[in-house]
Amino acid sequence: MRIIHIINPFHAPEGSEHAIAQEVTLASIRRAHAHAKDAGLEVVPVGVAFEEDLDLVASPFIAAQPLKRSVIDVADFATSKKFPLVADLIALGADAAGPAREGDVLVYTNLDISLQPHFYASVASLVTRSAPAHVINRRTIPGHYDSPGQLDAMLAEPGERHGGWDCFVFPRSFVGSLELDRICIGAPYIGLAMLANLDALSGFRLVEHKHLHLTFHIGDDATWRGRTDLSEHNRLRLRASLDRLREAHAPAPARSCFERVDAELFDRPRRDKALRHRLRRLVGLG
Repeated sequence: MRIIHIINPFHAPEGSEHAIAQEVTLASIRRAHAHAKDAGLEVVPVGVAFEEDLDLVASPFIAAQPLKRSVIDVADFATSKKFPLVADLIALGADAAGPAREGDVLVYTNLDISLQPHFYASVASLVTRSAPAHVINRRTIPGHYDSPGQLDAMLAEPGERHGGWDCFVFPRSFVGSLELDRICIGAPYIGLAMLANLDALSGFRLVEHKHLHLTFHIGDDATWRGRTDLSEHNRLRLRASLDRLREAHAPAPARSCFERVDAELFDRPRRDKALRHRLRRLVGLG
């Protein structure tokens, strides 16, 4: 098994929450990569970035071909910020690792998601023929940390369980079948789009891990809230994605992640009020 881990580094304002989180994330990935190497696991961390951010990609990361477009190239918005398209991140990240090998596994995480040292070893044990795709929910640790020099203390924090979806594990063979057209990162619905895609492509066998202590996030700031135009863009693209996935992979089991996302976000009748509340809160609607 080869694990290809894709992230999207960018130049955040010095001292900002994004800059601090990114530094901690990169430090945690370097440590987890060394741990995996000692255990005999092959891990390829890949940075996918715009040309102006490629200087942030340093060993053990390899640099993918630079991003050539962003969400503002595919639709009109009030913002001029270049939020990457998640499909581009995944495709370029996979390509950067070279020709596909049997058993290649992709990991895609948000840039503010840090890893425990044993993360890759745990991922290797999770992926099986019967359970090829996984989403690993993070732990939220206190927000007072502000330096990679505090990483040991962060790793020791038990944290609190968080319901969001920001770490995805799936076979490289899924890449060509993902329905993520024009969905951007940095705004609501991205996690749900990945959730629905991986569930459908795995034969509705996606496994959600709610209690594994494998990743963490500093604080719970939810800086993506309030981006209403991007949110609506992603919502509409997710609706189209769900329709295409349903056509290609139906029927979906009634209690599958796919069915629950579709039902609760798009007002199809369901009784699962707790899930509906959770989904609405996580996309900034509740």
